[in-house]
Amino acid sequence: RVVVSLRDPVSRLISGFQRRMEGGDTTKPANARLAQAFATPDAFVAALLEPRDPLHREALENAYGWTNQNYLVPVEEFYLNLERVEDANATRGDVVEVLYACLERLEADLEAIRTRWRRPAAAASAPPPAPHT
Repeated sequence: RVVVSLRDPVSRLISGFQRRMEGGDTTKPANARLAQAFATPDAFVAALLEPRDPLHREALENAYGWTNQNYLVPVEEFYLNLERVEDANATRGDVVEVLYACLERLEADLEAIRTRWRRPAAAASAPPPAPHT
């Protein structure tokens, strides 16, 4: 069973791009290539969308090549790629149920998933202890 949280795709792309560039960390080859070719998320997306853009091939390679940006990989491929599954008992014949929880309505979606999978409700958290005086 897999629960995937969903975000606004534009926000996800921008934060993924910014994370790669965070602190100028271009020590990783994929980050260095991204930083060298694209100054902004807009430049990256523009090159990705326009086949005639001189950086189109670089954008495609950066997005989907062997050093791909995981924030662009389709959700189910990223989470259900069996090479990434850590469960040694998982096989290609296994049935996987994927349910989605949208961040804008996270609590309601998680409650619906809990109910569907017949999981017990979480124990109520205790109030914080009174401060010492």
